[in-house]
Amino acid sequence: MAKIEGDEEKTTVYKTHGQDGEPLSTRMPVDIRSVTLTTIAALSVILVLQYAQLFLIPVVLGVLISYVLGPAVTSMAKHHIPRPVGAFLVIATLCGSLGFGVYTLSDEVVDIVDDMPRAAEKLRDRMHAPQRTGED
Repeated sequence: MAKIEGDEEKTTVYKTHGQDGEPLSTRMPVDIRSVTLTTIAALSVILVLQYAQLFLIPVVLGVLISYVLGPAVTSMAKHHIPRPVGAFLVIATLCGSLGFGVYTLSDEVVDIVDDMPRAAEKLRDRMHAPQRTGED
């Protein structure tokens, strides 16, 4: 590295003699204590999240649903519908749509579940059938 000092300003610029755009890398020794502490911290975070999942999953789902449904409630509020009434209408519409969809598709789901043993048997027969070599 060559040290160049500017005459007009008192700044020091270091020039590298490598290729342009070559990243500078520094080797830092890895301390076993830092690796151990990082591993312990990661495992403790995983353990805490596993114990907190009964609480966190509904909270996260509630926040995500509120972000998704928020614009519809805001739009209703701009049309002079009170926010609680708008929230009720949006959630009632969502639940009604899901209920109607489940009711409409229930016959198809029952047919699929009834066909499942035959499909599993066909798949098992194909898996255990001798392989064709392609030579006839």
